[in-house]
Amino acid sequence: MGENGEGTDATVLVSSKFKELIGTQDLSCKRWCDLPDAILLHVLDFLPTGAAMRTSVLSKRWRHLSRSVPTLVFDEEENDKSRISTWIGAAIRRKVQELNLGFIVEARPSVEYTLPCCILRCETLVKFHLESLHNFRVPSLVCLPNLKVLTLDHVGFRDGNSLEKLLSCPSLEELSLKGCRFHEMEVSNIGAPNLLKFSIADFFKGFNRHGQVRIQGARIKSLHYSGPYGCNLAISCPSSLVEAAIAAFNPVEEQPGQCADHVFKLLKDLSNVEHLTLFFEGLQVIDKRKDFLNSFPVFRSLTQLKWHISPMYLGFGVLQVMLSQCPCLRSLVFSGGLIEDSEMDS
Repeated sequence: MGENGEGTDATVLVSSKFKELIGTQDLSCKRWCDLPDAILLHVLDFLPTGAAMRTSVLSKRWRHLSRSVPTLVFDEEENDKSRISTWIGAAIRRKVQELNLGFIVEARPSVEYTLPCCILRCETLVKFHLESLHNFRVPSLVCLPNLKVLTLDHVGFRDGNSLEKLLSCPSLEELSLKGCRFHEMEVSNIGAPNLLKFSIADFFKGFNRHGQVRIQGARIKSLHYSGPYGCNLAISCPSSLVEAAIAAFNPVEEQPGQCADHVFKLLKDLSNVEHLTLFFEGLQVIDKRKDFLNSFPVFRSLTQLKWHISPMYLGFGVLQVMLSQCPCLRSLVFSGGLIEDSEMDS
């Protein structure tokens, strides 16, 4: 066979191999409209929400596709409540699973906003992130049966009863409170039965000074806390904790004796953890309390201890006592280094 014949055979061979690889799929995608809905939706998901919505004018099919885009992002500089409510309502009707709301405008302490009822009655919602400098009121009826991850960022609350319902959803597994304000609540109950991870960053002492934060999750495995160590945390089932990280500071107005009481109680609640990271110098406030040193908790399961603070003085009695109460300790890290007696004297 001549050269032309060999070229023809090669073309036929490549063509047959190509068809074998793609099976029975349609290869006639010469226009956008020939693409399957799944691919078009994937493309639309990369476009700004406004641009994706404008494709609805192309045809009935595109109108349907624009209403099925999996991710909607709205960025509105004007504070138009009706428009925002319309967007939220549209997301709820489409059985939204992840909702991220950010109201980044100047807060007015005298103004209190109410979260739309449809958000807190959305049965499909799995993740909810609310960021705002405003004070919010939670509707009396909260029904979020599938909510697993809740993040509240710099939000203010005054009504404790309805807020506790939000913090106690039956399927909630991860809860994060960042710089939130709960000044008027004497007791803040967090009672999600399936809570596994709890993170609280109390940068501005948002909890009532004389109040208490009760963590009632019987399955909680991880606790991260940042804030004043005068905060009264009460963990109802500390035996379930596996990992904890505490970053605390001493508020100026707090009495040393009160801080010592809270620090010692917190250490007792953390005595069952396997991994403990400390970013605070709270042990110093109990170093001279012989009653605490003589009844220091035993950390029977602790295998890893990390100190992320300024250089630790080896002469601290509380440090020696704590290390003697960690029979299973395998890893000990002092990120700020150690100071011996001679260095302290100099």
